[in-house]
Amino acid sequence: MIRFYFTLVLMLVIFFGLRALFTKVIPRYLSEWLAFITGKHGHSEQHSGSNSKGKMTVEEAYEVLGLKAGASKADIVEAHRKLIQKNHPDRGGSDYLAAKINLAKKTLLKK
Repeated sequence: MIRFYFTLVLMLVIFFGLRALFTKVIPRYLSEWLAFITGKHGHSEQHSGSNSKGKMTVEEAYEVLGLKAGASKADIVEAHRKLIQKNHPDRGGSDYLAAKINLAKKTLLKK
């Protein structure tokens, strides 16, 4: 009887461990692994459209946030909030994308 319960507990541990692996860990790092394997990592392609000093044009900022020129402050804040929720590094998003989204908001609200 003890062998049955031990086997049952072991199966549950394995099941939930695999579930966590496939739903949390692998999706979080899959894009980074693929970028590394294909050789499209680093600064070469990701930063080709922006300035070398980390500045962003107003047009590029609108494009990053998915807004049209002349959007209101509330629209900018709302678009930033939605995008950063989806792409925040703590939720499995990219550091690069989060930085671009934050820079876009800063650029548009500064003007």
